[in-house]
Amino acid sequence: MTTTVFSAASYLCALFSMLVVLGVPCVLGTLVCRRHKGAGHAIVIGIFCFIIGAYLLEQIFHSLVFGLFGEALRANPLLYAVYGGLAAGVFEETARLLGLRSLCKKAGVPCQNFSNRADIAGGSTLGNISSAHVSIPAADIGLAQLAMHSAFETAGALDTGYLIALCREYYT
Repeated sequence: MTTTVFSAASYLCALFSMLVVLGVPCVLGTLVCRRHKGAGHAIVIGIFCFIIGAYLLEQIFHSLVFGLFGEALRANPLLYAVYGGLAAGVFEETARLLGLRSLCKKAGVPCQNFSNRADIAGGSTLGNISSAHVSIPAADIGLAQLAMHSAFETAGALDTGYLIALCREYYT
């Protein structure tokens, strides 16, 4: 049985990496908030949700799963990839949803959950097609309209105002 000994330089590099990964986004978010008089609160909410979801809860889950099924996951690359994708989807997307809900609550915008059925193909919009050709991150947001994507989606009279309030809260 061999024991691995890490040097002090290894620990210092790990500490530096952790400070960069966690510190830089927090400092940048704080600077944006101060420079724009609080306009960056959405960034701070996003950073907080991502750190809690991806760096804390997901890592705890990984340690539990690898403690129980580690050998089986490491032996099968396909199973490992599927597990990694599912875990990232659950924890990171849940963190994003919680961040959006927090932003909606702050803007006074009601938020509802909706999921497409897996056995019925969803619609496609120009947003996802055009964002594939642009080298910047993009989000395709908008309001549901009757028969735009399906016969079940309808827009209410207040929805446009709610979207404007949410965007105003996010960008100001």
